[in-house]
Amino acid sequence: MFRSIESILRAYRSQSHLTEAPAPPDTDERLAVPVASLVVGYETAATVSKHYGTQDPWELAEHFGLRVQSQENPPDARPGDRIRSAYLDNPPTAVLYRGPLEELADLIYLHRPNLSVDLLSLHLACVLFQHLERTGMTSISDPLGTIAPAPEAKAAARIGRLTQYATGLAAYAFAQALMGLSFFPADLDALYPPQHA
Repeated sequence: MFRSIESILRAYRSQSHLTEAPAPPDTDERLAVPVASLVVGYETAATVSKHYGTQDPWELAEHFGLRVQSQENPPDARPGDRIRSAYLDNPPTAVLYRGPLEELADLIYLHRPNLSVDLLSLHLACVLFQHLERTGMTSISDPLGTIAPAPEAKAAARIGRLTQYATGLAAYAFAQALMGLSFFPADLDALYPPQHA
């Protein structure tokens, strides 16, 4: 779990470069989106694990009809991409990419050798949250509707980016709570070397 407001903001900053989310204009909004996302992720994990009697992402994926497949690398991957998993709609499928997951495992071994984490289960849990959202079993849009202004032509794109960012953050919170992780999964991105332009 987050230990401070600063760790929430650090999680926000770590995700904003991935989704090109604009920096919110003031402190209240900067905290509102991450906090709402975390609440949705944590509450969804608590509800699902209590209702179905398991915290195992593999069992839950099977229960919710989410297929799981493995591929070597994402299609059209570019150098520096950090795409380790994906959700496909039809049929609902979690795709786990071996190459990027092995790269992350190597980085963990080098920089955090005492960290023990099942990367396949972690990424499956993140995709499972996306599946639950896309099938209407949970929603990040409802909390964001109270934070973001009503969509106007210019604001609609911003809200779309905020929703994408919030879904990713909620998925990390869901995975953290479901798996009982002592760290926030977005922190793993800090293990990658800085990218050169």
